Amino acid sequence: MSAMTELGFSIDRDIQAEEARIAAYLESELGCSDVSIHRMRRWRPIMRADVTRNGVRQRMFLKGERTWPTHPYPLEYERDMQVALSRNGVVVPEVLGWVEDPKTIVMAWVEGGRDAGLIQEAIENASVMSPDRWQASLRYMELLAELHAIPVEKFAAAG
Repeated sequence: MSAMTELGFSIDRDIQAEEARIAAYLESELGCSDVSIHRMRRWRPIMRADVTRNGVRQRMFLKGERTWPTHPYPLEYERDMQVALSRNGVVVPEVLGWVEDPKTIVMAWVEGGRDAGLIQEAIENASVMSPDRWQASLRYMELLAELHAIPVEKFAAAG
């Protein structure tokens, strides 16, 4: 049993039990086997799952709910917005599933660094970015423009 703060979030969790429930979901709902889950050092529960699915070894990205109330939207909202973005042509990692307990978004793994780099900061600090990284940063800006061009009504159904 987890202790709860007056704000309603858990201050102690059984990480191994959570990972076991996530692994069970990957096996039963997504047909995975040989599941291994690796926690990533982040400010929120983020994990990489190495699995065998349909006979192919692959990785999945697992995003858990924030462990303290820092954001006004629940994880379900984040999942639903990501699905809405994908359905409207914005390239985002595919949402493969949803674990109810512990709340976790299961996504396709996308290779690359975790920090995209900030263009303005790079300009101001004469950053030495590789041409590929510059192109990735510029492409990110193009994708943001595409995102903001989607009519807001497309997101209304998702919340």
